[in-house]
Amino acid sequence: MEKETIENLATRLSLERRLLRSQMDPHFIFNALGNIQSMILQKDTIPAVSYLNKFAKLTRQILEQSRKETISLEEEIGTLKNYIELQQLRLNNSFEYAIVCDESVEEDILIPPLLIQPFIENAVEHGLKPKPKEEKGVLQINFSQQTQQRNLICTIKDNGIGLTASRKLKTNENHTSLSTTITDERLAKMQKDHPYAGFQVLERNADNGETGCIVIINIPIL
Repeated sequence: MEKETIENLATRLSLERRLLRSQMDPHFIFNALGNIQSMILQKDTIPAVSYLNKFAKLTRQILEQSRKETISLEEEIGTLKNYIELQQLRLNNSFEYAIVCDESVEEDILIPPLLIQPFIENAVEHGLKPKPKEEKGVLQINFSQQTQQRNLICTIKDNGIGLTASRKLKTNENHTSLSTTITDERLAKMQKDHPYAGFQVLERNADNGETGCIVIINIPIL
């Protein structure tokens, strides 16, 4: 029993380290600090302080949540908003976003932490960022709940360049693989008790004039 407990602890600590690596992308950290430095040098004090506060808050949120078994949906949405707003600042507000919870979603539900952010990063980095500058990017995140299955469904839509074009660019392949692999592993471990846990990534219908991707994540309610 003791050996099994030690092995479980080692597995959890390893997953925590890998989870932090997937959330705190070195490129994102470097660019964020570079933007703050540039604002300070240009004497844009107020936006620099705002940017720094958001970055510090996001770092604290990720460090704290990576060690928790569950967090509230409210906490998850707060972290996502902070992350997305930092990306907006970094990309000169080249895209807008909206987070909507359907009426079906209970306010006090608990979910596993940090499952959604890697998909947001992929949408921004590989879909929205490469868009032509004259085209406004849009990121939409919707939460709905399946009460019988005890699942939270997170749907992420972007109007970026889409999967096919993104794969041709082959940008940041290693980080994308790391974050997706870790999320897939985490959801797979949950499937024993929550068979519906998982995610799928779809290309939007170009025949209807739509570009970008749709990600659907089935998250267990714990």
